[in-house]
Amino acid sequence: MHLPRLLTPEFNSLPSVFLANQRARGNSDFDVFLHRAAFLFVSNHMHKVAGVSLIHRHERIDQGEMMLQQLENWRGHEALVCRKVPARTCDNSVPVNLLRTSACWVGVEFSRSPRAFDKLGKLISNSGFMEQYERLIAEFNLQYQVGLSIYTRDEFSDERLDLLPLEVTLKSEAANIITLVDPAMSDQTISTNWFFHEQLDTGCQVVCAYRCFDRSPGHSKEHAGTIHGIVA
Repeated sequence: MHLPRLLTPEFNSLPSVFLANQRARGNSDFDVFLHRAAFLFVSNHMHKVAGVSLIHRHERIDQGEMMLQQLENWRGHEALVCRKVPARTCDNSVPVNLLRTSACWVGVEFSRSPRAFDKLGKLISNSGFMEQYERLIAEFNLQYQVGLSIYTRDEFSDERLDLLPLEVTLKSEAANIITLVDPAMSDQTISTNWFFHEQLDTGCQVVCAYRCFDRSPGHSKEHAGTIHGIVA
């Protein structure tokens, strides 16, 4: 199960979350795309495996580096931490954020989680779903703007659905840190991932997943403090 990673120059050319959101939301049919995607994911039983991602970057990487996400104890709290690491140390990792290039799917961010291995295997083995999703992206002219994100909410041992995983991007620690917090902290945010729920009455539901907004001090102007959240 091997997918190539996005090369360094292409990774560094990805837009900031603010520009990525502006571009995607500039498409007047973006919400229609999300609802079409919801039906596609649910009907193919992929809604508990992956979701739609807004393609963007948080950090620049140097040649030979990649972004790796790991479950860690951060300041006494369980957290998913994504930071730059040497690519040579990550042979046993798989993509958790994927972009479709003109040639193939490539990894943007990676993980060593066994759950990620399992979900990626289910995703890429369903070639029919992958082809349908590629056609849907092309139909709405969203190439290089949206991709796929592996569902990571279940990485946390705390399964309370009243808590929201929020990601804080800290330049001081050169890391993006996801911890469980009160959902009220997700006000005034930019959505960057969407997962989908199956409902008996309507068939499926779009659920906003990750979110970003200006909150953390000490960042560059381009990434002036971002917080992201996942709604399970």
